[in-house]
Amino acid sequence: MDGMDQLWLSAPGLALRLWADDARDGGRAVGWQPNPAAQAWAQRKQLVGPEWGKLAAQLRQALAAGHGQGRVSIGAPAIGLTWTAVTLPEGWLIWLEVAEPSDEHPARDLQQSQERLSVRLRAAEAEAAQWSRAVDLAAVALWRLDLVANRVYLSDWGYRMLGMETREVLTIDELRTLIHPDDLPAVMRAAQEAAASTEVHDVETRYRHSNGGYRNLFTRRVAERNAQGEVIALSGVSLDMTERIAERERAQAYAQRIDRVTNAAGVGIWNVDIETGTIEWNEQMYRLYGIPRSDPPPPNDRWLNELVHPDDREIARNHRPLVGTGTQGLHAEFRIVRPNGMVRWVASWSRRE
Repeated sequence: MDGMDQLWLSAPGLALRLWADDARDGGRAVGWQPNPAAQAWAQRKQLVGPEWGKLAAQLRQALAAGHGQGRVSIGAPAIGLTWTAVTLPEGWLIWLEVAEPSDEHPARDLQQSQERLSVRLRAAEAEAAQWSRAVDLAAVALWRLDLVANRVYLSDWGYRMLGMETREVLTIDELRTLIHPDDLPAVMRAAQEAAASTEVHDVETRYRHSNGGYRNLFTRRVAERNAQGEVIALSGVSLDMTERIAERERAQAYAQRIDRVTNAAGVGIWNVDIETGTIEWNEQMYRLYGIPRSDPPPPNDRWLNELVHPDDREIARNHRPLVGTGTQGLHAEFRIVRPNGMVRWVASWSRRE
């Protein structure tokens, strides 16, 4: 979903989306769509779909004739509307304003109304452009799945993430063919859950890039509804996590190699976060102390008072880098007592960071 789509959806006033072709979805007319403000206004005025369809036909005819603004009417009795359109590759965004010119100065009133619309539109476009630049700087893709028109709208970053050089027009089904087969069920489930609620639903998905590889995208979606509460679209954001995931996997692989080496050498590794008190033990530490792997690492007090031999606790206490101030390695040798009563000698090297 690009900046203009976002502007159309969030506009405080009446706006209409008009596609160049209104024969979509098996011939069903879906070539026009009011924004939420226009839908609410139409409901208050008791205006129904056919009247909006007639209005869309009037606007399409005017736009085909080269007009970018003008005056039309809708409903019975007729409600006068002035309009200004912005042309897009696939159609138009049209801003509407209720305008009833006086009998004395209809031309002047119409011109003033159109000028107000133009000023409002320029300000809204500037705001949308600023917002779009901020999103681009954050490398976040915006997207919208129009469930009525069966079309996908992507921001520039969305096309970049998929490796598309041009603004290719995609249907929802075409977009889903790019999803890794193993991830498609999770995406479909997230879409169904979003459509059934008002909550935001997240999923991490692999999408096929134009270079043949896959990009890991974190996607967040929420449903859009019309005035009748029917789901008409899913909109959301995507963040490319490929490099972060690759870095995480490299770190995990490195840690696994280190763990295999230390286990083979019979070396236990431990770590204590001084700020949080969190303790980590590798598998060999559990073997040395004879503690089940399912148990959490013992707190410092329990380690010292229960697992270290009573005669060596002073040595172990002074060795712990928790009480030191230096960063150099500390070495000590002391006895530990395993749960089965067996006493073992261990040599320990520690470093405070």
